[in-house]
Amino acid sequence: MKRQSIFWPLLCVCIAASCSSMAYAFTMHSLTSSTLILTQGSGGPIGDERLPAGWKRHQLDGGNGSSISVLLPGEPENFPGGQFKVAPNVSLPVHLYMVSENAKLYFVMFIDLPKPSENMTDAERGDIFYSCWRGVAMRVSQSLEERFGGTFDIGSGQQGVQVSQGRERRMQDFRVGSQRGRAQVVLANRRAYMLVAVWNSDPASESDALRFLNSFQVKIERT
Repeated sequence: MKRQSIFWPLLCVCIAASCSSMAYAFTMHSLTSSTLILTQGSGGPIGDERLPAGWKRHQLDGGNGSSISVLLPGEPENFPGGQFKVAPNVSLPVHLYMVSENAKLYFVMFIDLPKPSENMTDAERGDIFYSCWRGVAMRVSQSLEERFGGTFDIGSGQQGVQVSQGRERRMQDFRVGSQRGRAQVVLANRRAYMLVAVWNSDPASESDALRFLNSFQVKIERT
């Protein structure tokens, strides 16, 4: 466990480097003062949580007047200008934030979609979600293999899908070797708002990961 904890920040940097290869600009929309707040998980009012030491709620900017509000155990590193390759000739811009803490990884991502999610088929939305979280999982797997040797294979369960407040949310559990993971996404217009957590089998580690995942809130300026 100690060995893995020392390695985790190095892994975090390697993943960030693989996701931050190209700069891009957001397309600005006209905004009004009204906003839409979407909550996935238990949510809870901002600033009203009873939290362990070091944890607090962060409002992370995604551009275009949108943000993700989430509980984290430390200040996230900010990696704008990345790309997710979701098909041989298709890459999607991504703005990534991440925190590594005690053998746990927390990712917050704003992913620009090729067209409005409402105009995609169910299969297209599912494939983009799967490709994006699996890209993170593959980099985790590769880094673990380079560091420790052996094989850290990736497995996953079924995607869960629900529609709430007129927006689609998806969730999928996965594993990287013995590490556990979960990805969650809210799809709205031409953007995917995504969280990914990776943790170990320690119950306290799972509790921290679920605190992060269940605090997921998205703020979108109405156009």
